[in-house]
Amino acid sequence: MSAARSRQPEGLAGMRMTATRRELLQLLQELDAPQDAITLYRDLQPRINRPFALGTVYRMLREFEQRRLVVAIVGHDGRLLWRLCPVPSAAGDDAAPVSEWLQAVAAELGCRLVRA
Repeated sequence: MSAARSRQPEGLAGMRMTATRRELLQLLQELDAPQDAITLYRDLQPRINRPFALGTVYRMLREFEQRRLVVAIVGHDGRLLWRLCPVPSAAGDDAAPVSEWLQAVAAELGCRLVRA
């Protein structure tokens, strides 16, 4: 097991990190604006090497929401739009392990984190 996976933040503790979940989190991280589940499903399909249902995306989003990893916003048309929960800009010392884990996951995925 890699160091990145062994030090997961509290929101991911106890959750099996499947390829589909990992890709959905990565996709959410790459978004410039919140997206509805159907758009996320369409964007996720080419990234996953096996078939999965739209319901799978909804279940993952709800699970992420319960774990406070994502937030749902009601769009102007009444549809739910999803985005990652914001990270507080003035994070205290307790945020250091989460920050280290995020850096490790980003490196594992071939990405780098930048400040917004």
